[in-house]
Amino acid sequence: MSPTSIFAPLSTPAESIFELSVLVLAIAAAIFAVVAALLVYSVVKFRKRRNDDGREPAQVYGSLQVELAWTITPVIIVLVLFLASARVVFAVQDAPRTKDSLEVTVVGHQFWWEYRYPGLKVVTHHLGGGMIPFFDGRIGAAMLSIQSVKGCGIGDGFDLAGRPGSEAHDEIFHSPERGYYRETNRAGGLEGGMTTGEPLVVRGFMKPLPTLTKPLRSVDIATHEPAEALRERTDSCTVPAAGVVGEAMVAFVLADAYRAKFGGDHIDDVRQALACYRERIGWQR
Repeated sequence: MSPTSIFAPLSTPAESIFELSVLVLAIAAAIFAVVAALLVYSVVKFRKRRNDDGREPAQVYGSLQVELAWTITPVIIVLVLFLASARVVFAVQDAPRTKDSLEVTVVGHQFWWEYRYPGLKVVTHHLGGGMIPFFDGRIGAAMLSIQSVKGCGIGDGFDLAGRPGSEAHDEIFHSPERGYYRETNRAGGLEGGMTTGEPLVVRGFMKPLPTLTKPLRSVDIATHEPAEALRERTDSCTVPAAGVVGEAMVAFVLADAYRAKFGGDHIDDVRQALACYRERIGWQR
């Protein structure tokens, strides 16, 4: 799927918006050209010359034609823009809609964001943006700092990207006994950068180990000739060990969040602050 630009819209609403942008640009360019031409004409026609007879150029104190022109012309321009804008608004409102959310893949680059709409085969770009240290972002940074971990999913993680909205979110319920609760935990206990009280579920995705009994092709850095990677001992499975490391990294993030939230230089102070917090929010679990 190749990226597209605003000059090649791929949907009817996008085409309407593009046409409106071109119209506004054309009108602005025409107004600029007319005003610039009138300024140049006025300077040339009414300027004083060194060798003239000293008489003042003809003064225009009032002109019905000029007043009508600068009154009617803006009205016509505004009316044209209004009609064109209304057409675009109706085109966007009449675009096909479904009850579920649209699948969108967002890819962050160094200076811009890329938005992919797989179902529509559309790719758009957005400049700017920044990173906010939400809790899920801190957990992701901790997990991805582990060697061989190439992906991090919270809750159902990557699986959520392939589901419609009705099958990706956790519905909220309430009862006098339990208070607010959810029957599912697809979000993995994190929403909006904050924990929800549900179990915190974090998954890390490892790449295969590079130490293979059947070496892959490589290059000798001394001679630049083709070579094979060295045959080295390889662990049959490092997932259990990686699980311990991942649990420790998440524990560091949780401990840091507890220290920032509850403070204290003694565990008893932290426990007392936590108890007060639970009482204040009415924790029922």
